[in-house]
Amino acid sequence: MNIGEVSKRTGASVQALRYYERRGLLGAPARGPSGYRAYPPGVLREVRLIRWAQSLGFRLGEMEELMRLVRRRRAAPSRAFCRKAEAKVKEIDEAIRALTVRKRSLELIVQCRCRGDCPIVEGAIGEKGTR
Repeated sequence: MNIGEVSKRTGASVQALRYYERRGLLGAPARGPSGYRAYPPGVLREVRLIRWAQSLGFRLGEMEELMRLVRRRRAAPSRAFCRKAEAKVKEIDEAIRALTVRKRSLELIVQCRCRGDCPIVEGAIGEKGTR
């Protein structure tokens, strides 16, 4: 199957597929006599797994490790993936907490009606902007 077919069947762009290959997320495909990439049918599963993991917030480095596990076992490594998913949940919880603090601060500023003499803004920058 050529790269265009893989792209069409997975929704990944041709550029993304080439990038995944360069990063080692996908194995190097065989080349036909014309030099075109010839992907095996199993690549569809791998590309779908990469895109799904991306949608869950996994970074490429994390996916590289996941793909190594998948290739070694030839199946979804549920225990290893579960540990990674638990770590990702903690990371997302921390991000939500940080965003909640930012949001509350911004809401307080908005409550001041964005006046020039807002005590929150003045407290943040110090007296006469000397902070």
